[in-house]
Amino acid sequence: VPVICAYGMVGVVAAADPSSAVEAVTAENVNWPLLWGTLGVWSLGGTLLATSHVAAISDVVQDTRRSQAIALLRTAGDVGYLCGAVGAGLAADLAGDVGLAMQAGSAVLMGSTVWFGLKTLALPSLMDEKEGCNKQ
Repeated sequence: VPVICAYGMVGVVAAADPSSAVEAVTAENVNWPLLWGTLGVWSLGGTLLATSHVAAISDVVQDTRRSQAIALLRTAGDVGYLCGAVGAGLAADLAGDVGLAMQAGSAVLMGSTVWFGLKTLALPSLMDEKEGCNKQ
């Protein structure tokens, strides 16, 4: 990710020749404050969001199965990262535009967030209809 951020922060890069684009990323032409700010916010967000999944699993999974559940979560996340990167690369190749691939990835993320939000809003009503729920 740092190389991608540095590449994006250069400003003037000849996109026609990939070798010149790699050579253009040097210490002199990288916007260091913007790069460090971007990496700092990205790291902070990753740190804050990574713990929420483990906490949610710890709340709902039995102690004897918790390690398996966390391993499954991590594996699914890694496969998701792989599929997302491959899908974005294919979209960029097919469209010939990296920006379009990023917008498509954002649309998928927004769609999944809306879907999860709607499922979460419907969850309390579904829980009331099921038998065997722990009602207090």
